[in-house]
Amino acid sequence: MKQPGLDGRQRDQNPPKAGEIRQKRGDTALSYSSGTASLNLAVAGGPRQSILRPVEIEKQTLVDALMKRALFGDHRLFDIALGAQQGMDGAVLVLSQERGGKITLNEQGSICVSVPIERSNRMMPELVYEVVQGQFSGALDYASWVLDHIDPTQRLMQVAIAASLTGADHMAWRTQRESQANPNSMSVGMRTNEQTSVHISKTRPALRLNAAHIVEDLVVPLRRQWR
Repeated sequence: MKQPGLDGRQRDQNPPKAGEIRQKRGDTALSYSSGTASLNLAVAGGPRQSILRPVEIEKQTLVDALMKRALFGDHRLFDIALGAQQGMDGAVLVLSQERGGKITLNEQGSICVSVPIERSNRMMPELVYEVVQGQFSGALDYASWVLDHIDPTQRLMQVAIAASLTGADHMAWRTQRESQANPNSMSVGMRTNEQTSVHISKTRPALRLNAAHIVEDLVVPLRRQWR
């Protein structure tokens, strides 16, 4: 049920459930395929409401801030050596790089970050646990920053978070130590079961206060799907 807020915007009294992070047409999409193995993180806030007006989401100042953070933030999501594109896909702001990452943001403040999984120079078909964990940490930090940037008064008090890996069915999980101990050999088995996204719900402050635990709660269940 939606009711008008103090600012006249329509608001849903019910916060989003974890499963509701699967976005419909016009919203952010959880997965993005760039032809390479990618990790995907989506964050949707609640109570569901309009956070950005249509004119606000198209402002160049917002685009510049998001792009700057993706290129030069503490956790760089975009490769500075690659060109970047920006534009609107319906009501969704899209920032992307060819053969690189993709970031989407909609008017409800839902964010999706997709980045290629970092590979070693050996180019082994491996998913190094510490590397994947670090990339998810960077994606979560970016999503948290975006929410603080567009919603500094924290009208979105709760968040539903979803994580997935795409294009990685042929890869195998190893720790950093295992990768270094056997740099040129490993056993790889094709996954036969369909991979599913991992969903969790948290309060908004947990994005900062419990970021490490959130990442673990996403990565560990993802890794189990390869066993």
